[in-house]
Amino acid sequence: MVRVSPDGTAVASELSGTPHDVPARRPAKRQRTSSLPTASDFWIDSLPGFHGDFRLSLYGGNLPSATHTTPPAPAADSDAHLYFLLARNKHIPKRERLVIWLNGGPGCSSFDGALIELGPLRIDESGTPRVVEGTAWNEYANVLFLDQPAGTGFSYVTKNDNVRELADAADQVVNFLANFYRVFPEFSSMDTYIAGESYAGQYIPYIADAIEKTTIVNTPLKGLLIGNGWISPREQYPAYLDYLLDQRLVKENSQAHRNIRRVLDKCEEKLATIEKDNGGKGMVLVGECEQILGAVGAATGKDGLCLNLYDTREYHACGTEWPPALKQVSGFLRSRNVVKALHAEKGPESHGPWTQCSSSVGAKFWTPNSVPSVVLLPQLLEKMPILLYNGDKDAMCPGIGIEKMIDKLEWNGATGFVDAAPLDWSVDGESAGRWTTARNLTYVEVFNSSHMVPMDKPLAAHDMLLRFMQVDTLHSAGSAAKIPSRIGSSPEAVLAPTHPNGTALVPPSVLDTTLDGVEADGSAEKVIEDGYDVEHERQFGPRRTAALVVFLLLIVGALWGIVHWRKAARRERYRKSKGKGRASVPLDERRQQRESKRGHRRDEGAYHDDRPEPTPDEAPETVAVFDIGEEDEYDEEERRVGRRYEDDEDEDGKGDLGKAAEDANPWRVDSARRY
Repeated sequence: MVRVSPDGTAVASELSGTPHDVPARRPAKRQRTSSLPTASDFWIDSLPGFHGDFRLSLYGGNLPSATHTTPPAPAADSDAHLYFLLARNKHIPKRERLVIWLNGGPGCSSFDGALIELGPLRIDESGTPRVVEGTAWNEYANVLFLDQPAGTGFSYVTKNDNVRELADAADQVVNFLANFYRVFPEFSSMDTYIAGESYAGQYIPYIADAIEKTTIVNTPLKGLLIGNGWISPREQYPAYLDYLLDQRLVKENSQAHRNIRRVLDKCEEKLATIEKDNGGKGMVLVGECEQILGAVGAATGKDGLCLNLYDTREYHACGTEWPPALKQVSGFLRSRNVVKALHAEKGPESHGPWTQCSSSVGAKFWTPNSVPSVVLLPQLLEKMPILLYNGDKDAMCPGIGIEKMIDKLEWNGATGFVDAAPLDWSVDGESAGRWTTARNLTYVEVFNSSHMVPMDKPLAAHDMLLRFMQVDTLHSAGSAAKIPSRIGSSPEAVLAPTHPNGTALVPPSVLDTTLDGVEADGSAEKVIEDGYDVEHERQFGPRRTAALVVFLLLIVGALWGIVHWRKAARRERYRKSKGKGRASVPLDERRQQRESKRGHRRDEGAYHDDRPEPTPDEAPETVAVFDIGEEDEYDEEERRVGRRYEDDEDEDGKGDLGKAAEDANPWRVDSARRY
């Protein structure tokens, strides 16, 4: 397949990756070399309620993740285990990548990402899982969904639960990765990206910093993606009111405005005190500032309904759970059969059923000794690119706060984006948002999107991921290769190596000058500079691929002809053995022919026939040219056998979804949950 520009000209070459178009198979059992389980122990071969072929390669389960003090001394013998769900990539680009996804909270499970936003599965209204095609983030990357810190989702800890600060939570993830690499060593050298949303805006920089400084793992960390992140409370708490005024959800100088302003004034006084006295420690979540959410809820209610702060395009009954799919997901993950299939049953009974957000983790994770993660961004930006994205209809972590944070942030020799202008970004012919990049930092505003961008805009979110990771889809396959996108004035391309600013798309003219080996005007060098693989194009370009397809079709046709001829020959021999043939020949003539041959053989003493001669008054038999009925009976038997095997396969594919609990935690307007 060749991605093309709107005028029909080619933009880049044939895909050559290998899709997972056959059912996944259990990995070979590795020899156990430690107390840890092997990869095959974590293999998820199917899920209850799933119908059809389970064409996903999934692994899941808990791994030890207790933090350590001075290595190798263990920290107070903790039994902390983090749960992971690993979705292997469907298509392999030129090199493999691993994305580690975290939801926020604190204490909210990453199954939000796995089953609602960007993962390989969705749960329909009947509680049945289905595979997501084309826009799941595991199309071109391996995605590891991680429940952390311990006590979140299916993760657990029952003794010596001493994780209360962001640095401790980061160490817990590092220790998890050390064990993860022992079970899955192939990931230890794979290009790795950490992504997540909301309160994960605190987790991700701390984890990245811990990975860069530790000697326990050698993770090749290549970039960070933070969506609707809670990163810098100093700018983001005041942004609540700024957002409401900007979206005209509150009128300036109205009573509602004044009520929110009073709470905000107290918040800003507290933030100034924390900044002055503690150097910012304890600013991640501030009680006086969290009260803004209650004031916003009271000020924006209408007709007895509450404004949905996660998606301000809608009002709903106060206390309504969000996102809407949470009810189905909660029921699914509380089924005993599902818990067993996910290898999540090893947690203690006191852990209880799965919940979207753990109230116990949230209550103890106010991090009084942690500074906001924004302080880590400058040093991280010296080492790796970071992408921040925000849905423009989110009031819980509004983008206007992130923009003000960037305006004040100093990194890589300058403050803010300076002269870098926002560029229009379109995906599949629709305006997707605005894209700004400077000095390793990218900010993307996603239009008409809520707190969960990948849920609302899956095509745009996937395009954003591929661009940021610079996925060279020239060497892969998949439906994402069909989706055109554009940033700024760059040509609208459907396939090419891309960079975060979206400018490195290969123009059609470059492709035309290299396909036939003509490298006029140094165009081949330009292609190489843009990251385009000329040698790969020569070997696997459209013309070579078309010739290969024709050649394969000829081979398949020849094989089919041979098989068909041999089958016909077998049937003809079968008919002849029964005294039947293609021509209608009287039997007396055939007997005369046989007698003539027998006489010849008797002369040679080689043949004797003791069979009786036919009587003169017998009517000569004939053999019909087509034996209607015998072949029908033969074919009918084949069809009956075929149906029997098909029915057996259908029976094997049936699942049984257990009865799920239906109660879930209601969304509250004064909640500090940023998931």
